[in-house]
Amino acid sequence: MPALALPRPRIAGRAATPALAVAALLATAVLTAAPAAAAPPWSVPAAVPGSPATAPTVAFNAGGVGVLTGDTGGGASSGAVGPHTVGTVADDADGFPGPITAFTATNFALGNRLALYGLGRIVGMGTHFSSADDRAGIVFGDAGEKLTNVHFVGPTDRAGAAQALAANSRGDVAATFGVCSNGACAHQSLFLVVRRSGGAVQPSLRIDNVAVGNISTVAINDRGDMLAAWQANGGVFARIRTAGGTLYRTERLGNPGEPVRAISAVLTPNRGAAVAWEAQSVDEGTPESPATVDASTKAAGASHHFRSSQRLGRVPTLATGQYVSGRGVKVVRSSDGRITAAWTAFARDRFIVQAAGLSGARFRTGVTVSDPAVDSILADLDAGPSSELAVAWRTGVAGTDPGTGTAGLSAALRGPGGSAFAAAEAIELGTAAFDPTLRFDSSSGIVVTAWNDLQSMRTATRPALVPPSG
Repeated sequence: MPALALPRPRIAGRAATPALAVAALLATAVLTAAPAAAAPPWSVPAAVPGSPATAPTVAFNAGGVGVLTGDTGGGASSGAVGPHTVGTVADDADGFPGPITAFTATNFALGNRLALYGLGRIVGMGTHFSSADDRAGIVFGDAGEKLTNVHFVGPTDRAGAAQALAANSRGDVAATFGVCSNGACAHQSLFLVVRRSGGAVQPSLRIDNVAVGNISTVAINDRGDMLAAWQANGGVFARIRTAGGTLYRTERLGNPGEPVRAISAVLTPNRGAAVAWEAQSVDEGTPESPATVDASTKAAGASHHFRSSQRLGRVPTLATGQYVSGRGVKVVRSSDGRITAAWTAFARDRFIVQAAGLSGARFRTGVTVSDPAVDSILADLDAGPSSELAVAWRTGVAGTDPGTGTAGLSAALRGPGGSAFAAAEAIELGTAAFDPTLRFDSSSGIVVTAWNDLQSMRTATRPALVPPSG
């Protein structure tokens, strides 16, 4: 399963990285090329043999089967193989020894839109890149095998691109894709893809005609209820489809007034929900507005609607290169039912990472988990099998440019039933860690991180806080 780095699709969710930002990334890597270090309990960072330098995706199923994937680019213009997804399967210690192999056919790339379910099944939502019109498609297979049987979705006469995917452990799948409404693709028709466990992919449901930015997210619960949230004219919107097939009306959650750059959502077993988003206007690497992080929640039950949005954090309008990058915000639900959000914020002239739990209808005041004296941006947030949490962040990064502090990757964990995160733990120190992700192996409780150091994908692991029950 090879890992790949793909060119931005023509209607991808974000514009190509400005040359200024690319230069900053390279400068960060060069300036922090000192020998990397990690502190126990994290393992020494290890390069994935044969992997390309690309953004990694890590996924596990309930039985501990794990994969690491990434997208690699190319195409006729570069004289290389077209964009596709590559990767490898985890060993018994949650390492990734390789070999790196192709997960998808040439010109079909999944990005981070994949999930594992069942004993070892994998589903991915990807984009097929073409000299004519790009198209979205969904694929199924076994973890470790090449996914070649693409079920294409959406109209054939307009360009389309995959946006988001989620699956539960039994194989119910929800995914979104956008299709350009006109040649400029200023607006997109947004579609929801539904697949019930053991069944065929159902006809796509069009849920909006004026979506913008090609940015959306999906969430699914164990019953098979689905939530889609997206940006459209007038703000951020959401819609729920029940496991029985009822499609709730569209609701507007809030209007940040600026382009949404990150969005995340969770859906509870009884159809309660939380959606969080980060928004900021950026022009060629220069922030044109503050970055804002907001959230909206919904109580359980069909009769309840999303509440008015709540401001979680704010980053002022700063200098060129100092805008919120990476994940921006993420919300997760742990197995004990608690919902937690983490986001990038700003205080005392530093980028910081904050987290807060949901209490009733509102999130509590954010607590800073990163070192407030070191510029840091959110990398990831995940919940473990015993309701433990882990939040990861990049250090020494002032939005996108190098900032105060040593470049690296850190994390903090919160134990089962705990109310506060423990002290930060260093995962990588002295080398920039781009595109990091963090996941729990739900069968063992081991924490796995992966990132890109501009040479290959690298991983590190941490022992479980507590052994999973059963």
